[in-house]
Amino acid sequence: MKKQFSETKGFFKGKERKSLESKIKQTEKLKKRIHTDMEQNVKQAGYPDVQSFAKAYHKSEELIREYNKDLREWKNQTAQKKKQTSDPPTKISVLKKLHSYQQEGRQQSKRTKKKSRDMER
Repeated sequence: MKKQFSETKGFFKGKERKSLESKIKQTEKLKKRIHTDMEQNVKQAGYPDVQSFAKAYHKSEELIREYNKDLREWKNQTAQKKKQTSDPPTKISVLKKLHSYQQEGRQQSKRTKKKSRDMER
């Protein structure tokens, strides 16, 4: 919209420029509101900031991908053998890892905040 606004020139383009300018302002207000809502949601979930939540989320996402890959491999092995002698990959260990990632994300920024406070003093 900003590019379109900058390209809109001329005497008869006043209404179009005003319209684009108001749309740009509305979009910027929406963007700010989304960011504050995101910060509030993350803090309500127990994380100190959005960055620590994002780190925990990405680690969890990668762990889920690995688990699904292992599960597919296990299903292929059991389908080929037609025996169920081996157990599926355990969900308990995955859930424990997810929980540890969550705790790590919540505590990671608390440590950095303490350091920054010491530097300010």
